[in-house]
Amino acid sequence: MPTLLLIAAILFLKATGNGQVVDDPGIIDRERAAFKLTNTYPDSAIAIAVKDLQQSERTGNRREAAYCYKTKGWAFLRLGNFKVTQ
Repeated sequence: MPTLLLIAAILFLKATGNGQVVDDPGIIDRERAAFKLTNTYPDSAIAIAVKDLQQSERTGNRREAAYCYKTKGWAFLRLGNFKVTQ
């Protein structure tokens, strides 16, 4: 019985660990730099955010996608353009 519980625990831990997504520091660094561009060059910030958003959605990383959406939102605010385009 203890062996069965041990095997079940190992399988459970292995199954839950496979769903973790590792952050790509390159995307987050680019998004931080793009966020700084939102005041002066919002069009460039949007272009960077869209490109990085596609990559983060492909990998399924929601944290990176959140940085991209934040950058896009602030850039659209600075443009005064509230029509969302892809």
